[in-house]
Amino acid sequence: MMIVQHCQPTQIKTKSSSSSSSSKLVITESNCEMTTAAAAAAAAAVAIATWSNHCSLLHNFMNTNNDNDRCDDNVITNGHNHLHHLNLNHHHHKRSNHSIRLRWQQLARDAFQYSLQEQQRKKQQQQQQQQLQQQKQNNNQLQMSNNFDIIDNHHHQPNKFDILQQNLIDLIAFNSTGLNPDLFDHQWIQLSGHEDSFALAGPGTIWKKHSPDSTEIDVYEALSVEPIAEMIPKFYRNVQYKGDNFIEIEDLLYPFKDASIMDIKMGTRTFLESEVNNSKARSDLYEKMLRLDPSQLTAEEHETKSVTKLRYMMFRENLSSSSNLGFRIEGYKVGNNVKHNKNLHTIKTESDVQTILESFFQSKKSVCREILVRLRLLRKYFESSPFFRRHEIIGSSLLIIYTADRAGVWMIDFAKTSRIPEHCQINHRDSWQPGNHEDGYLFGLDNLIHILTKVLDHSKNHQSQSC
Repeated sequence: MMIVQHCQPTQIKTKSSSSSSSSKLVITESNCEMTTAAAAAAAAAVAIATWSNHCSLLHNFMNTNNDNDRCDDNVITNGHNHLHHLNLNHHHHKRSNHSIRLRWQQLARDAFQYSLQEQQRKKQQQQQQQQLQQQKQNNNQLQMSNNFDIIDNHHHQPNKFDILQQNLIDLIAFNSTGLNPDLFDHQWIQLSGHEDSFALAGPGTIWKKHSPDSTEIDVYEALSVEPIAEMIPKFYRNVQYKGDNFIEIEDLLYPFKDASIMDIKMGTRTFLESEVNNSKARSDLYEKMLRLDPSQLTAEEHETKSVTKLRYMMFRENLSSSSNLGFRIEGYKVGNNVKHNKNLHTIKTESDVQTILESFFQSKKSVCREILVRLRLLRKYFESSPFFRRHEIIGSSLLIIYTADRAGVWMIDFAKTSRIPEHCQINHRDSWQPGNHEDGYLFGLDNLIHILTKVLDHSKNHQSQSC
């Protein structure tokens, strides 16, 4: 460390540390104000360090003492890494002192000029950044720079790091099963949701497509500081690729091999209240109801050949166990046998749901017991969470995964999770009425725990009878 203090116009003191190979410049003022020449001399220390790299690593450059009129140079030789003491005798003092002073002055002028240029360059760079930020605000562009956007205009040229980041995004996308499925040799399993919504991003992560106005990122960030964070996928970043927005999250299947998987849609209501505010009857929804269950249509609906969005959504919830149990099984996989929601949307009674859960767990008591432990812990976290007291959880699922030696359950999909109005209070168990924002999540979780307990008891009884 080099410490330079300016008290008298030409007095310079240095303090060395042989254990460090770096130099740090510290400028202090005494009774007099620092002059421009002193500032230039201080800046010269940086230039001196640069100049000395050609021959050695500078540690102590100059020590001037007004009392004994003597100058010492302490230099650490870079090649041998030891300290050489070069003591200038009084006989050579005048010539050496004059030579050093000339060199110091030249370096000071060069360093001061370089410092001015560097300050001007940084000032211009800051002005350009401010202009870019103002332009983003005017265009309502909320995408931040950590989304790896490369700004393309005449003010900004992408540096090597920007190019490497974009190349990495392109490489990930090129090898993604969702964005380019023919080029990735990996088993990809998706039990529910839109087929183009997910893509493997790399070892241990996936990309999930989302809309620019989605609040899902806010949900992940809010829950990451609560105990329930261990039961949701880790959120890594927001990514923009070729006009689409993605979030990169943990791939929960990554640690498992040949796993059994089940997707359970939670809640008595899987649609937002804002989605059914329009009371206009629609013919396309009438056609959907007609295909699914014509007996549910009224004479008036047959006559008008149209139904409202609310009517259709309630009909759809009543088809499955969502309305009476607070959850429905969207899909599951045991071995190579995959059952999708098209085969499960009419499963409604508790006994039918129990039968499916028994076929999924295959009398594996330890697995069923572990899942029950996790579900009870999830319920405890949920009930004590400040976040869930102020938010309705719509369209979220529980993902159950198990193999022969491990099992787990996680909350997934928060695209429709939204904050409720300040005047509302919800407990996630009461029945939904338009305007009360109840979602029935805990009602469904209570029933799922109850049915799984029966599955475990049935497995114990079956095993005891076999013995």
